[in-house]
Amino acid sequence: MKNFYSFFFSIVFPFLLYAQDLTIEGTVTVQADGLLYVEGNVEIKPTGTLDIKSSGSQRGKVKVKPNALTGTWVCNGTTTGTGEVQFLGANIDYTVSGSNVAFPHLILDFGQVVGGEIDNAMTLNANTEITQSLTLKKGKIITAAGKEIYVSNTAGNAILGQNSGSSYTNFGTEKSRYIEGTLRRAITTGADNYYLFPIGSANRGYNAASVDLRTSVANAVIPSGVTSLIAKFKEIDNPGNIAVQYTTSGDCYFTTAQQYLEFYWMVKKYGYWDIKPNDTTKATGWMYDFYCFPDIDYLTNPSGDNPGLTHLKIIKAPSTAPLPSSSMNWSPYFFQSGNPCNGVNVDGNTFEWFPGEFQAAAATDSIAAWDLTTFSRFGLAGGTGAGLPIELLYLQAYPVNNKYIQVEWATATEINNMGFEILRSTDGVNFTQIGWRDGAGNSSSTLTYGFPDHQVVPNQLYYYRLKQIDFDGTPDLTYIVSAMIVKQNVFTIGEFIPNPSSDNSRITVITDKEKDLNVTVYNTLGQIITNADHHVVAGTNTLDFNFSLLADGTYYAIIKADNEMYSRKLILTK
Repeated sequence: MKNFYSFFFSIVFPFLLYAQDLTIEGTVTVQADGLLYVEGNVEIKPTGTLDIKSSGSQRGKVKVKPNALTGTWVCNGTTTGTGEVQFLGANIDYTVSGSNVAFPHLILDFGQVVGGEIDNAMTLNANTEITQSLTLKKGKIITAAGKEIYVSNTAGNAILGQNSGSSYTNFGTEKSRYIEGTLRRAITTGADNYYLFPIGSANRGYNAASVDLRTSVANAVIPSGVTSLIAKFKEIDNPGNIAVQYTTSGDCYFTTAQQYLEFYWMVKKYGYWDIKPNDTTKATGWMYDFYCFPDIDYLTNPSGDNPGLTHLKIIKAPSTAPLPSSSMNWSPYFFQSGNPCNGVNVDGNTFEWFPGEFQAAAATDSIAAWDLTTFSRFGLAGGTGAGLPIELLYLQAYPVNNKYIQVEWATATEINNMGFEILRSTDGVNFTQIGWRDGAGNSSSTLTYGFPDHQVVPNQLYYYRLKQIDFDGTPDLTYIVSAMIVKQNVFTIGEFIPNPSSDNSRITVITDKEKDLNVTVYNTLGQIITNADHHVVAGTNTLDFNFSLLADGTYYAIIKADNEMYSRKLILTK
């Protein structure tokens, strides 16, 4: 028969207690030389306290290993002391919840690693504080939407890897132990204050970052009032219009004076690091160095849309830049950050520093940006050893005299550009070619193009995009725009674009009159996710939606206008 322990009174364990399914309603104290071993689930009631003592290097220990494939830790009471809690076992998933979840030293050593990766995870359904240290030996942490894990110890080595003596070694190639979601770390400047953020995402895996606040190395400065940094690695399917950028002569950016960058591919197909101070008004006034540890196996994988990157550099958005979205134009916010010579070569499955003013070529597991003075989002830009075909300045579609739709675009530069296929769709998903425009081949001047689409009918919303093709046949798709010619009494609601989406989506509303709309988004259980009123004017209107905090699944938008209801379906895949 399974043992069940429930403590309603104060009890002290100086040596060893073995228990299953432990419930604490009084006070349980584990002395510095004590061990509490639980082979089951743990619940700390609102009246309960778990006090884990330590003395010098000797810590009291609580070890948890379920006798099933799942385990739970629920804390609505109090956890005190400076001892440690270890989660153990093979092929086990844990769930942590409660109103007051905290651990002193937390050690994760669970799950089964196959091929360097692990499927098992600890899911945090509550904000969780680590007051002393977090050691990731084996096992992944997933924070639920809107939740975070907070390491409140300001020591640089408060997050440890397999070797307990270092806060930032043995993580560079790790795929089985990281935090998928939001990690917050308490920070301060000091001689040893180098802060690792071992973060990643479901599809990209481990993509850590670190912030160097060492006064002896980075001459670090933190604005007054900032006590922590909040970090996550995010994926985004449609980041909006990111024009291809190039460097100017003399900045020694890579190996040539002018190098075109695959920034769009890096953000859309890879992701970006979102790191911000706890006081978001203090984005400026910093001095620090930034390092990222991207997954080189993914970056060098020749399958998919990888253009065959040969070198990389960190790009940082200004602190004033808005969040990425499908309707965003990145061009005004794009700039190079850090020491301009500080990039890396991609050679097979290794990174190597570029030789620069202060460094020789050397193998590395990270990419750096030094002497930064603001905080925001970080991405990677890369080159392929050859220029990208075009730099698209804009793409637009609009009705002309309510008779046809004009599609127009402009390029700032073109390299080996054979031309453009003009693609059209009525659902925003399935596109067919309706025209062609020859490219200029090679150009460094602004060129404009146009295509009149006369094969349109009134009150039908049309979507347009371009497929640019270079002389060797390589294609590249642009973002999507839409337009409609209308008759009187028109009211058209488009589909979600993009769909499926991982983050943001939008709906186009075209009307010949001003209207008030109500949009309610439901999940498949009929629960209301969002509800908002919108006012649309005569013409084309865009309703933008941010679904970054929602889980994967199917959602439905019910749009009410003039006592009529319209339904639109969205699929989220992250």
